[in-house]
Amino acid sequence: MAKERLKNGSIAKKHGAWYWRHYVSGKQIWEKIADVSDQYRSKGDVIPLINAREVEEPREGEDVKIATFVLENFLPWAKANTRPATFNGYSKLWEAQIKDHVGQMKLSEYRPFHASRFLGELAPKMTTASLQHIRALLSGIFAHAVADGRVDVNPIRDAKCRVKPKESRKTEHYTVAEMRGILTCLQGRERAVMALSFLGFRPAEIVGLQWQDVTQDCIRVERSAWRGKMSDGGKSKRSRRLVPLGPYVASILAELPRSVSGFVIENLSGASIGTSGLAKLIRESIRPKMAAHGYTWKTMYAGRRGAVTEANRYTNGNTQTAAYLFGHAPEVEAKHYQRELPEETRNAALALDSALQETNERQPEPETVEVV
Repeated sequence: MAKERLKNGSIAKKHGAWYWRHYVSGKQIWEKIADVSDQYRSKGDVIPLINAREVEEPREGEDVKIATFVLENFLPWAKANTRPATFNGYSKLWEAQIKDHVGQMKLSEYRPFHASRFLGELAPKMTTASLQHIRALLSGIFAHAVADGRVDVNPIRDAKCRVKPKESRKTEHYTVAEMRGILTCLQGRERAVMALSFLGFRPAEIVGLQWQDVTQDCIRVERSAWRGKMSDGGKSKRSRRLVPLGPYVASILAELPRSVSGFVIENLSGASIGTSGLAKLIRESIRPKMAAHGYTWKTMYAGRRGAVTEANRYTNGNTQTAAYLFGHAPEVEAKHYQRELPEETRNAALALDSALQETNERQPEPETVEVV
């Protein structure tokens, strides 16, 4: 027989008794349920007592249709409190996947099995990462509704996808030999864009890079750009970091003109190139020149993946070094930011800079390291 689950709050054992922690009108309450005894030895023994006495509390907010809540509450909140790219992703995912699924259902009507079935239906045609994005947005919507007092629990918490997702396509990366060759066949802005990519910069970070961020021996990642809007701090807090600058890449950047815009990668008018301008530069200039010299385009993130792969090789798999250098793992920059760079991090970046100049024979390809 399945064990009964606690409907609301949590249980704790204190001073020889079982207590129920829950909220009444927004105030936290610790309520004694029973003394610890042979009859009530575990939390599971007292759950039926709590569920039997629980009285539904009045809600602060009105129970409305999920679609109404998303359009009138959640998305306006997301627009005001998240990065533009994040809000855009939420909006697109809502329209493309979730809107039709929830239909006319109210917040209180949605149950874990609804999400479980929905994710199971999507699984054969979506990868694990895509499913996680949908589940995360659904959970965020209901967490917002809980905080708003419209429902008591988040139904996504107990939802499970019991169907195997679609197999993810293997990602590619540029090897050091390919990086070196690509940089020799490009000039000016094109060369600088790819050099920064090979140091692990995200496309939005390249667009947001300003000359004030570049010093003699390092680059400070302070912001990213998306559709003409700058976001301080980049993709996340962990994205804000120092990247050591070696002499080779420094010489590539030194060839670029400087104008009043202050941006490292500019358009032909001397203003910031912007994300759409960068995409056009890649499409109309970088990719054709690479193809003419026999190099396959593997996306901008292939450069970042190659950089992380090489950094891990140079440091014998020290993932913390790569985490700091590329800003995609636990927040080690909280410890290092605005201090001297860790010696191993600096050495890994300088080794990569040096490798881009070498002309020795191509080395065996290491396994690609997945990054975001």
